[in-house]
Amino acid sequence: MPASSTDEAGRPGVILRVVPPPPPEPPPRRTPPWRDILLAAGLAAAGIWLAVTIVTGSLADARADKAPAAALKLRPDHAGALARAAEKRLEVSRIDAAGLAAVRRDARRALRLDPTQSSAFRSLAFVAGEDGDMAGQRRLMTIAGDRMKRDIPANLWLISDRLKAGRLAEAVQRADGLMRAWPVSMRTRVGDQLVAVAAAQGGAPIVANLLDSEPPWRLSFLSGMAKGDLNPGAAMALYTAMSSGRHPPSEQETSFLVGRLVRDGLFQEAFLIWAQLLPPEGISNLADPYDGGFEGLPGAPPFNWRLFERPGTVAEIAPAPRGEGHVLYLRFTDAARPGVLARELLALTPGKQVLTGRWLSDGLSAGRPLSWTVRCAERGGPLVGQSPPLSVATDWTTFSFPIEVPPDCKAQWLSVQVTGRGRMNGEAWFDDLKITR
Repeated sequence: MPASSTDEAGRPGVILRVVPPPPPEPPPRRTPPWRDILLAAGLAAAGIWLAVTIVTGSLADARADKAPAAALKLRPDHAGALARAAEKRLEVSRIDAAGLAAVRRDARRALRLDPTQSSAFRSLAFVAGEDGDMAGQRRLMTIAGDRMKRDIPANLWLISDRLKAGRLAEAVQRADGLMRAWPVSMRTRVGDQLVAVAAAQGGAPIVANLLDSEPPWRLSFLSGMAKGDLNPGAAMALYTAMSSGRHPPSEQETSFLVGRLVRDGLFQEAFLIWAQLLPPEGISNLADPYDGGFEGLPGAPPFNWRLFERPGTVAEIAPAPRGEGHVLYLRFTDAARPGVLARELLALTPGKQVLTGRWLSDGLSAGRPLSWTVRCAERGGPLVGQSPPLSVATDWTTFSFPIEVPPDCKAQWLSVQVTGRGRMNGEAWFDDLKITR
């Protein structure tokens, strides 16, 4: 920085300070070329090692399940391949002491490498069972099932073990896990075990409590249980327990069991379980026939109306044309063979009774009248009541006919159908059906 001063005349002057230039920088040190070569070689070797590791690891992963021996040649420390190798040793029909020792060795090594290998615990559990250590087998199998909720062999074993021990609630919970994970493949095996729980003493409320949570497999389970070869008493006990839950059996679910009982000829049992599962509105309106006023009361067929739509016909519950409420409405448009249009299963007691009702028609042909019939539900059952031909009723008209139920007639089909031959057109309405002794 310049400094100021004065000359002899007193005038200011300027003193210049010379700053020397900085010394020159030393020339950069050159790295010997052999170091660059070594660095490049090291990086290349590391890249090759990494690539080989990735490739062999991928190949081992791909072969670990179906060819664990080949996977272990690629990666001797592959935990999954070791666990699978132990499993495959147990798949032979007979295994000697040396084979059990090899299973134990592979499974333990797999767990040291990866403690999450649940199948290794399962293999050790089977070895413990072969050695007679039942407590150890149960402990190890429990670990396997807890580590992997979707482990099918472990959880199937645990379900069976808990059933034998009477630990029904735990068996049901494990069954739920398998059914959620494998809803199709486990439907039969696990479903049969759940049916066994429901049939056990005190088991029905436990299964019903699980079904009350509405698991996604509920509908298929109830359907399969009804179709399977089961003791109807177990299914009835389960449905009864479900009726007091937050989500009692729906009409569709009820129809599974009721339909099965009807097909087996257990008509009285079918009616009792059907009536028990009705909501309060249905119970307060029980009569013969049920919902004879066609107001759409709750309840599943066959003890409620089932309507059939055939080519050229319409059968539905519709508003009454001249009055309040609803009616059974039938319409025919060039219909050739309508057959049965509506039917309901009755549980009438033996004896003489009378069915009455009201009806209205428009455009029906006298050559193809309508007819109500009552026939015993047993195979080849006799006709026990039939209305006169119904063809013309320009205003609401009352009709009636007698019914005589024999002692061996446990249930009866009430139905309306078309008689005669030829094409049919027109409309009809029915209401206020009642059966009295």
